[in-house]
Amino acid sequence: MQLTTEIEYNEVSLIVVGYYQEGEASNYEHPGSPSEFIIEEVYTETDGSNIFSILNFATLDDIEILCLSNIEDQ
Repeated sequence: MQLTTEIEYNEVSLIVVGYYQEGEASNYEHPGSPSEFIIEEVYTETDGSNIFSILNFATLDDIEILCLSNIEDQ
């Protein structure tokens, strides 16, 4: 499902748009799967610029983790 969430990364407020897939619980026959958030767009809150294309993979990974935490804590 497509979601929009707000996070703060390195003291910068970001609006992140992406797709969230809830994880599955494990049981005896199925190992389960973790939740996943795939980023599509990253906007700065101050001027609304999409900065997705200028972010490196490590930064995007950090942002994905923050988004998952934010979504699952709601």
